[in-house]
Amino acid sequence: LTKLDNTIQLHERKCEELALIKKALLQKLFPKKDEVRPEVRYKNFSDAWEQRKLGEVIISEHKGKVKSIMKGGNTNYLETNYLNGGTAQKVDALADVSKDDVLILWDGSKAGTIYHGFEGALGSTLKAYVPKYSGDFLYQILKKNQDKIYQSYRTPNIPHVIKNFTEKFNVSIPTIIEQQEIGDFFKQLDSLITLHQRKLEKLKQLKKFLLQNMFI
Repeated sequence: LTKLDNTIQLHERKCEELALIKKALLQKLFPKKDEVRPEVRYKNFSDAWEQRKLGEVIISEHKGKVKSIMKGGNTNYLETNYLNGGTAQKVDALADVSKDDVLILWDGSKAGTIYHGFEGALGSTLKAYVPKYSGDFLYQILKKNQDKIYQSYRTPNIPHVIKNFTEKFNVSIPTIIEQQEIGDFFKQLDSLITLHQRKLEKLKQLKKFLLQNMFI
């Protein structure tokens, strides 16, 4: 059990280190406030980034219509439990979200939370944005501003995202090719972080199982 604890601590440190690395890289690879160029660039990119409204960099948006009473069928039900790492439930509905779409929780205490990389039928508390360019890049720039969305783009009392969010929220974007480079890089980094998080969770479950079965 001591060896297992040491392994768990190792993966915990790894997860923490990767999260810190990602946070630092987000600061370096995206322009600071009121600046038009990031501190670090990929080779052959030098153009200034352009300010756009969120609505200008998406093709369309739609609110989810699927509810839990529609369970059955073969389509993944996109709701918060699944989006936060839970098991996918199936619903009798057509898929209306692709993996490149960016999702935002529209209602509830965590309204404004951003998700990406899922496909299925969208739950009624979420909205989906279909990106014009790189969904991976758009996700990272919105996720980088997650706290800002919570603080400035939600209604008080019973929280939900403000109706004109796409008209009010500003994004800074480079060329399409640079968006793809940045989006692909962070996608790989996120996959590595998720891999270690899953390994850590399995180790914790193993320890729990052993504690329950090795002692009277």
